[in-house]
Amino acid sequence: MEIILDAAFLGEKEQAHDYLKEMLDLPYYYGRNLDALHDCLGEKSGLTIIIKNSAGAGEYFDKLLKVFENSCDEVILQEGLEGITDEDFDDSSDGDN
Repeated sequence: MEIILDAAFLGEKEQAHDYLKEMLDLPYYYGRNLDALHDCLGEKSGLTIIIKNSAGAGEYFDKLLKVFENSCDEVILQEGLEGITDEDFDDSSDGDN
C-alpha cells in the first residue's frame, strides 16, 4: 500500500495526529502519540509512505519521520505537492475522530 502525505500538516503534534489518523485510516483506539503510531503502523504490511513538501516541516515532523522509517517498508521524501489537493485532508475536526 502506498500513502502520500503532505508534511505541511505534520509540523505540530495535534494537527499531525489528526491528519495521520485520517490519511492512514488508523483505528478508533489510536492513542495520538508516537508510540501508538509505531504500533499501528506495525500492523500494516507492505506500507510505503511518500512525504511531499518536507523542507522546513518542523521539529515534530523529524520525530514522525523516525517513526515512519522504523515502522514502514519504505519512506520516500519528495518536494512539491503533485497529487495532493485540499480535498485530501479536511482539518475541520467535528470531534467524532
